[in-house]
Amino acid sequence: PLHVRTPCDVETALMCYCDLSGPLSRKLLRAFAHYATDEAEKNELNRMTQLTEEGKKEYESNIERLLPSVVDILQQYKSISISFDHLLDLLPPQRPRYYSLSNYPLDQKHIEFAFTVVNRTLSNGSATRHFRGICTSWMKGLLLQSSTVPPLDSDSSVTYDSMREGNIMLNTLNLRPSEDSNVYLPIFIRQNKHFTITPDPMTPLLMVAAGTGISPFRSFLQYRNIIDKPLGVTWLFYGCRQAKDFIYPDVCSFKGVSVVMAFSRDPPDPCHIHERLVLHGKEIVDLLLNKNGALYICGEGAMIKNVRDSLVGLLLTYGGVNTTQEATEIIQKWLKEKRYILDIWC
Repeated sequence: PLHVRTPCDVETALMCYCDLSGPLSRKLLRAFAHYATDEAEKNELNRMTQLTEEGKKEYESNIERLLPSVVDILQQYKSISISFDHLLDLLPPQRPRYYSLSNYPLDQKHIEFAFTVVNRTLSNGSATRHFRGICTSWMKGLLLQSSTVPPLDSDSSVTYDSMREGNIMLNTLNLRPSEDSNVYLPIFIRQNKHFTITPDPMTPLLMVAAGTGISPFRSFLQYRNIIDKPLGVTWLFYGCRQAKDFIYPDVCSFKGVSVVMAFSRDPPDPCHIHERLVLHGKEIVDLLLNKNGALYICGEGAMIKNVRDSLVGLLLTYGGVNTTQEATEIIQKWLKEKRYILDIWC
């Protein structure tokens, strides 16, 4: 297959070029069914490929909810007998993982980014499976092996406490090859022409993020921190589970920024980020409606939907609009004007 760079050995082909852990397609299951010699296993695999109601339910339950790997399927359906070269042809290519830079790289040699370690238990009601992300688990391993990892009681931004919650930064990890270490992190740069900071520093800037969604906003704020120009109103609304999960507290020290925090699991006042927006609703609507402000939101789809719903409510309360449809049309207008800018992941 074209995505396997040759010459290479079997281990390299499977580890570096083929996706063994991603969601299994119906096409791949159909091929496995073809090579299954046990009739019961063949029928079970075929059922999951069918677009009938029964087939869709089985595919959702066994594949989409449990996310079995190729190895899991081959171990579960032991009668599958397929040649390695054909298996290699069927396996999808390893997908790139995209991360936003969390620093403004002045020298173009030093970059920082944050990631969430994928490590969870999946269930379909009758079976469970432990699922670990390949890329994030590997990078966490690099961090743990690095001599630059701080001790348990360190106040550094990279701590073992934050690792347990899944938010880890590599900004203190030295990945440069040395005499006793030869570690490489294969990367490439993809420019995001859509999610970029407004060029006019006087434009009121509202940023909303949860978890590692703060990364691009830290780079925005670093940029505004170094330019010698007057700045417009700058707000960052940030949410995470607990105060100890605030992975970039240095943003609070950048000039001109007001940071509003929301901790969803911290007593005595747990709340989500969209609830914090409501508390500042009048100022937010004024900046967006009357002062041509720009609203950036970065995070998971569910969070962004909650923020949008809250924004609709704020427009009804403070924006002089009377219907949800009218509020929605205003948000769509901001979207077209590139003043309501989203960076969404699943």
